Amino acid sequence: MSSDMILVGNLTKDPELRFAASGKPHAHFSVAVNKGSEDKGNKTSHFFDVVCFGDFAENMAELPKGTRVILSGYLQQSTWDDKDTGKKRSKLELIANDGGPSVRFQAVTSKGAASDKPAAQKQPDMVQDTLKMNNEEPF
Repeated sequence: MSSDMILVGNLTKDPELRFAASGKPHAHFSVAVNKGSEDKGNKTSHFFDVVCFGDFAENMAELPKGTRVILSGYLQQSTWDDKDTGKKRSKLELIANDGGPSVRFQAVTSKGAASDKPAAQKQPDMVQDTLKMNNEEPF
């Protein structure tokens, strides 16, 4: 049985970035997945606890509450003894190993290295170059 899953939803609060004794970063946050519509009276929300590690955790910690995210990872069940009652407790968490902000409903501008290059240094248009080499006209 596989517990891999993809989750698309909104951060319910700013991710909390923590560091292990070894210095390795890990982020904890919750994602709300909404289904249905308030207009039709069938809206439901499900909440998922998420944990991620390393550089990915530091990157996710930069996203603010409300950001729509896409995450992939696997489910893991955590168990512990409740300090107050002594009873066994458990919960499922998504251990996310990849993801980021969703661009489905909002435009994004790139700040990456490719957008910083002057126009002359950007990748050439391969189709246009091939047509020029063959003395052909496009379509």
